[in-house]
Amino acid sequence: MAEGADTLALLEHAAWATLVQALANPAHPYRNLTLATVDGDGHPHARLLVLREVDTSRRVLEFHTDTRSPKWVELMGRPRLSVLGYDPVERLQLRLRGTAQLYPPGSDANAFAWSKLSAWTRTTYCGGPPGDSLAHPEPGSARSNPPSEEETEVGRERFGVIEFQAMTLDWFEHKRGQVRRAVFQYSESGSLADSSWIAP
Repeated sequence: MAEGADTLALLEHAAWATLVQALANPAHPYRNLTLATVDGDGHPHARLLVLREVDTSRRVLEFHTDTRSPKWVELMGRPRLSVLGYDPVERLQLRLRGTAQLYPPGSDANAFAWSKLSAWTRTTYCGGPPGDSLAHPEPGSARSNPPSEEETEVGRERFGVIEFQAMTLDWFEHKRGQVRRAVFQYSESGSLADSSWIAP
């Protein structure tokens, strides 16, 4: 197939299909993506977040976080962010830029996301604020049964949903003998507005 518009469309479709596949496979290279934000002083911060949902029609990715975390505060002030994923087997990098919509406790989207979490996952939001200093590492849980809904309820008020809408996708493949890079632009509704090959 010629390296033209048809190829670009197929690559773009495949990239989003791969992100959807990552939802069902905890070991998938795109299940944990790097999310980069900028703080109030202009300093960048990057960290891994678990990919929770993908809406291919709107070009939206969903992540969860503790609302007491620095990234939540950073996104409240500067909702532009970048998301990065890399597949070492396919040697394929996906870099997306876009904006974040935050859903705090009390919102419908937040309540819906919370309702789908397992009891074990909910305990993530039951401890101290992220980044707090500790005298020693917290011991791992020795319990064999999942916590009750009542035990995890304290986490509900600390649980935040980040909805990231991609405005661009930078697709970069660097296999031996085949180094290709393409960029895709999206409209506000998520439709593909433009695509082109660019120099690696």
